[in-house]
Amino acid sequence: MNNEAPIALFDSGVGGLSVLRALRQVLPFENVIYFADNKRVPYGDKSSEDIAQYVLKTGLFLEKLGAKMIVIACHTGSIHGLKVLQNALSIPVIGIIESSIRVLKRIPQNKKTAILGTKSTIESNVYQKYVEIAIPCPFLVPLIEKGVYEGIDLEQAIASIRLDSLSVKALFLACTHYPLILNSMKKVLGNSLSIFDPAEEISEEIYSALKEKGLLRTYQESPLYRFFASKDLDAVYSWARFIFGDQICEKADFLIGST
Repeated sequence: MNNEAPIALFDSGVGGLSVLRALRQVLPFENVIYFADNKRVPYGDKSSEDIAQYVLKTGLFLEKLGAKMIVIACHTGSIHGLKVLQNALSIPVIGIIESSIRVLKRIPQNKKTAILGTKSTIESNVYQKYVEIAIPCPFLVPLIEKGVYEGIDLEQAIASIRLDSLSVKALFLACTHYPLILNSMKKVLGNSLSIFDPAEEISEEIYSALKEKGLLRTYQESPLYRFFASKDLDAVYSWARFIFGDQICEKADFLIGST
């Protein structure tokens, strides 16, 4: 495998960009492909079988593009599709569940903890043994996919979760979309609530896996970023520019990809 080959990350939409943001801090020189399957967003209301097929099709597409590793930067996609994709591909595939559980285990036990996630993630019960409360939030992903990161509509949506009435002290974000609206969440929920996101943890896992397999990029020069979307490329561009700025986006390729 060529060390110059890209790491590929994908999500049902723009949520996985929150993982890429953290990954850039750990691996700033790695070439990257990002795929947003926004033709099918949200995954959270789809069947397990359908999600597994979406993940498989996307993984095969990214392997053909020459990825050296694939990261399922989506909780729902990881829950239902990780094993399917690992069995289908010869390159390493990492999901976000194990890194999330490591983060959850580090939250102090004296803190009443809630998780927010998609309907499918919550119904899977993957995280419930580590928390007291699990709350599905199907209304947040559509807002974020529309480019909403602040404002009254978003704040009202966050307030409707009514965490203040549950005496929660810690909140785990079990959807990669949610860290994109972290500032709005803090504004509504208050700074006394500890909020946890597994993006840094999975980034360290990616680094360790690449190092172990001898796949780290050796050239410390500007990386190439390619962003793909299965439908709405403008949404991906808008969020990528908001997160990474013109310095990255002016050099990146933005393309429609079919899976």
